[in-house]
Amino acid sequence: MRHVPATDIVAQRDTASPRQLCSLAPLPAEAIARLHSDGQRDNLLHRTRRGGPMMDDR
Repeated sequence: MRHVPATDIVAQRDTASPRQLCSLAPLPAEAIARLHSDGQRDNLLHRTRRGGPMMDDR
């Protein structure tokens, strides 16, 4: 697998299809597809900003 700089992945994240992202990043296809939907991605970013994806929101 060829190395792809993280900046390339970030630059293409919002416009690339999940399949195209899979060719850039060594992540499972299901994970890419889940993150690609805007609601999921925004939710993940919001939770990560508050202290990590495992943080309980209660």
